[in-house]
Amino acid sequence: MIKNPRRSTVLLVILLTVDVILISFHFLHRLTYRGIIQSAIFSNTIFSMSEEGKLPDVYFYLKQFAIILLLLYVARKKERVYAVWAGIFSYLLLDDVFWIHERLGFIFQDFAPQIGHVDPAEIAQSGYLVLLSIFLFGISLLIIWRTKGEPRLVSIYLTGFLAAAAFFGVFVDMIQGVVMDMFGISGIVKIVEDGGEMMIFSFIVWYVYRLAFETIPIIHYKRFLLRPRQSGA
Repeated sequence: MIKNPRRSTVLLVILLTVDVILISFHFLHRLTYRGIIQSAIFSNTIFSMSEEGKLPDVYFYLKQFAIILLLLYVARKKERVYAVWAGIFSYLLLDDVFWIHERLGFIFQDFAPQIGHVDPAEIAQSGYLVLLSIFLFGISLLIIWRTKGEPRLVSIYLTGFLAAAAFFGVFVDMIQGVVMDMFGISGIVKIVEDGGEMMIFSFIVWYVYRLAFETIPIIHYKRFLLRPRQSGA
């Protein structure tokens, strides 16, 4: 096991730097779209975080795929429980690539309540994401309860990362749906939503890389969270 964390530190710096660059490119694209600046380069929708399948999305998919591969590698080398985490991130990747929550939002929009001027499809999407978050957190808490030692510690970390990602991907997304028609504000919220989620996943890549090839960083959680579960308890 490599003890020197310099490689993962360099990896994290690179990932966050690319995040900032892509967020900046999206911002410049929106300024160009609004006619505030003139740029032949940034008028290209490839820099947009608002449209599916563009450069920011592809970069995000690659990070998710890297997380899955690293977790499967760790599951093979250490504990099989990490394969469950790989399954969780695999579903998140499939949801993003195949627009599952967007499609379900359109399917169930007729059953969504009317809340102001918010699109019913947006409400249905948010409802699905809330239910999905509850389900995934239920699985992660079960993993924490059933494991001990390093797998429990790692699962606590990953649950925390997922909670942070859910904050941006679900809660901030709801806000973005509410302020959709507000000039300027909607764009800022969109940058916070996608940019925040993008950076959280950079930290997840960094963390599982350390788990696979170095030593994981230690944060001193309350003792009851880390105490090994007694056999037969």
